[in-house]
Amino acid sequence: MKLHLAPIQGITNKAYRNKFNELFQGIDIYYTPFIVTTEKLKNFDHHFKDILPKDEAINLVPQLLSNSPHDFTAYAKKIKSLGYSEINWNIGCPFPIVVKKHRGSGLMPYPQWIKEILDEFFKENICDLSVKMRLGLNDVSEGLKLIELFNEYPIKTIIIHARTGIQQYEGKVSYDDFELLYGRSRHKIIYNGDIITKEDYDNFRTRFPNIDEIMLGRGALYNPFLPQQIKNPNDSIEKPLSKLRALHDAVLEDYKVHMTNEIHLCHKMKEFWRYTGVFLDPSTLYIDKIHQTQNLQEYNYSVNEIFKQYHL
Repeated sequence: MKLHLAPIQGITNKAYRNKFNELFQGIDIYYTPFIVTTEKLKNFDHHFKDILPKDEAINLVPQLLSNSPHDFTAYAKKIKSLGYSEINWNIGCPFPIVVKKHRGSGLMPYPQWIKEILDEFFKENICDLSVKMRLGLNDVSEGLKLIELFNEYPIKTIIIHARTGIQQYEGKVSYDDFELLYGRSRHKIIYNGDIITKEDYDNFRTRFPNIDEIMLGRGALYNPFLPQQIKNPNDSIEKPLSKLRALHDAVLEDYKVHMTNEIHLCHKMKEFWRYTGVFLDPSTLYIDKIHQTQNLQEYNYSVNEIFKQYHL
């Protein structure tokens, strides 16, 4: 089984990915949170800071969010020049502000628009292209039309999150609708959606024994040991709490470099605990205190209280 780590906007930045890769086993491929294309390649450092410099120690695929043939191709060329051999195109993001601009899953009802972007991209023969999509924006009929379209192009892989865009992250994934898309595609399909526990993974594999690549998202952020538990379920996990503390400290130090306002810094770290807190503080007793902090001293005290209960 090959495991991919989904890009989570605002969380899985360079510092998080690199430390995760150093501390935890099992992830084969990482993806960047989406880079939004613009009409001009301006603000170079801002647009590409998360993928510079290219780190050969981690298998990383930059992801683009775009609805423009020209912009998508221009950004792909720039990313290729930085040493990357694959681009991932996000046509699955369900955030309303993205959908309203006909990006992410908001682009899925417009196959002709998507065809124009694919034609422009493949005419240039730039690099490998993978696509991350949903079942559709509104329903699976939109996804089926796109799968037929994608069959006409040399796309490397297609990652399918088994929800519609309008579901966002609510409700259940649909294995039945996923199976419809999977059965129609001539491309390699990677599954994504609600693999939160080892039991979820086992249930999925029972239904789809021939799928050998899965993208983990929130499950791996809730429990960073999940990839190892999937790949090597009989292995013991060494020093789990020390690793979680090291991940936290690496992310905090990175934010300190880029943020001077303590309130903003605490706010960003609360996003970290939105995920990691599920593993470390399932009762939310300490997490609630973290969410009340307004400065670094209060924040550090609350974090230390979480780890102190584990004698760390």
